[in-house]
Amino acid sequence: MKFADATAPAVIDEELCRDCIHLLQTKEQGVEQESYRHSAATKKDNIEFGEVQCLMFSFKNILKINNLEGFEKLVKLYLDNNVIVQIENLDHLVNLEWLDLSFNNIEHISGLNKLTKLENLSLFNNHIEAIEGLDAQVDSLEVLSVGNNRIADLEQTKVLRKFHKLQAVTFAGNPMAGKDDYRAYVLAHLRHLRFLDYRLVDEAEVQQAESDGALQEKLQEIRLVEQQEEEAREAERKLADRAARLAALHMGALDNFWGKMEEATREFTSKVGVVEQLSELHSKQRPKFEAKVEEFVQANEGASVAKEAELKEYLEAATAMKEDNNAEAFAYMSKFDAKAKEAKRAFAKALGASSGRGQSVDPDLMQHLDDLRAANDHLYEELMELEMMQVDQFIAALDAFERNYTNMHQATLDRVASTFNETRELASAWHDEAKELAALRHDEFVEHNLNDSDDLSDEVKVVLNDKEGMTNALEQANEARISFLDSIEDAVAKAERAAYDGVVNGLRKGEHNRNRDRINEIAQLVHTVNKKIIDDLDTSIDQDDI
Repeated sequence: MKFADATAPAVIDEELCRDCIHLLQTKEQGVEQESYRHSAATKKDNIEFGEVQCLMFSFKNILKINNLEGFEKLVKLYLDNNVIVQIENLDHLVNLEWLDLSFNNIEHISGLNKLTKLENLSLFNNHIEAIEGLDAQVDSLEVLSVGNNRIADLEQTKVLRKFHKLQAVTFAGNPMAGKDDYRAYVLAHLRHLRFLDYRLVDEAEVQQAESDGALQEKLQEIRLVEQQEEEAREAERKLADRAARLAALHMGALDNFWGKMEEATREFTSKVGVVEQLSELHSKQRPKFEAKVEEFVQANEGASVAKEAELKEYLEAATAMKEDNNAEAFAYMSKFDAKAKEAKRAFAKALGASSGRGQSVDPDLMQHLDDLRAANDHLYEELMELEMMQVDQFIAALDAFERNYTNMHQATLDRVASTFNETRELASAWHDEAKELAALRHDEFVEHNLNDSDDLSDEVKVVLNDKEGMTNALEQANEARISFLDSIEDAVAKAERAAYDGVVNGLRKGEHNRNRDRINEIAQLVHTVNKKIIDDLDTSIDQDDI
């Protein structure tokens, strides 16, 4: 039992957190080093928890990890030499790179699922029996210490083969480390290590370990399994990439096309699938259908690029029109602003000269006001006329864009129709060949009295002896297949129409909203902002008269 066990466990609270803040300093050369606890308590007392990068809870007799909320920028966390039994409540510390949990009572590696940046993990001197719970650190972990634990099986180390950044591990002090072939086994299985149990790994030592006959056979088996796993992952990546590719083209209904068609017809094809020739004919169809679908997808990828280019050209033209319009509008507004400034200067001069002298206000000021009102009215007319011109320009551009985009859209719908007509033709040809083959096999079965043949299973005999049953199953399979193709065609066409409507209607709605906002802006400028300027000048005359 640790000395700390004799006292009541400590609770991590705000006071303890503040006391355990450890400030990080940087040398002039830019090399980071940890300072000793800073002598200036005020600096620790005033730092926000959200800015803290390092906490040191070493030797604090802590039993439970909790109350660390708010330390979003924490990079290093020391919880060594405590009485912790479970790794928990760390999910929010997503920036953690260094975690020391050595010299505790932990039995299982867990609670690290969110710590994807963790590079250095120490679990030295605990009660751990298995290397587990580190999947989130596969791409980040560089140093791992699980020495002085209860790991007995050397095969536990194989878990770390996929940790390609792992440079240093410590297993010393575990039961497995006492085995004769321990070091050779670890080096043969984890050949990317540079340090094992604090000793530098020599390449010659690794090669010697790999040359061991007993280990070679095991390694070959492991590598074969890993290769198969990698191939499976690669297949999954390809499927995911294809799904994303189809989704981007609004053709998600085509994902796993053959698998879906198989499922739609399985109830009927399974009845005749025991007949070898029909099964072979079935397997020959997949490349035909998938080639047709892929041809369709590739054609639509080219069409999608053309659509994006057309949309980009329109958006660039619309932006240029807006910029030209804004520049012209700004010129009109600048004229009014200049006239308003001129009026303000005239008013300031005239009212300043007449103030306190009993002089009447310069009659030209009223003319300035009238001119300014006329200028504001004219500005409104100019801006509205400019906006109406822009509306006409936008509508003309939108109409031209929509004509081109509609042609592309219709071409896509035509491809959908023609492609699925061709797939239905493939299905019909398949059906015809299957019916002919089924009839032929039935006639052979009857003619040669194969019901007593030992070469055929009872299940096959039952199928071949029932010509009507075979025919019905093939008919039902074909109907289900055609129904499936119809449904997929409808789904692809529907998605294409939705995408088209989204673009065209979105642009028209966007132009409508732009026009509405611009008219409101013009009204706000002329009837509120500019009018206030004029009204303030008018009021200044009235006040001066008083």
